[in-house]
Amino acid sequence: PNRSVDAATAAGAGDDFGLCGSGGHRRGKLTWFKNVAGTGSWTALQVDIEASVDGTNWFQVDTSSTTVDSQASIAMEAWQYVRANVITATIASLAPTVTVDIVVQ
Repeated sequence: PNRSVDAATAAGAGDDFGLCGSGGHRRGKLTWFKNVAGTGSWTALQVDIEASVDGTNWFQVDTSSTTVDSQASIAMEAWQYVRANVITATIASLAPTVTVDIVVQ
């Protein structure tokens, strides 16, 4: 798996990674895992999976608004890069974290 977001406590884009080298595009299946840990809980937590063809301009391809662990799979299009982006991170109590791993098949 590729870790895009590691124990985040606030909104912000995670690390991106290339899907293939030398300007090619890769198609297939992308599975992503959102893991909620730490102590306490979230009032609101939205994580988007974003894709890009150039590494600069990003667009949403999937989203999760649950405040607990989740997993999803989507079919990939002709994308060069993917990343997770924590859009909303509102803490209800203590210090929860969110980690997002992405697997490309």
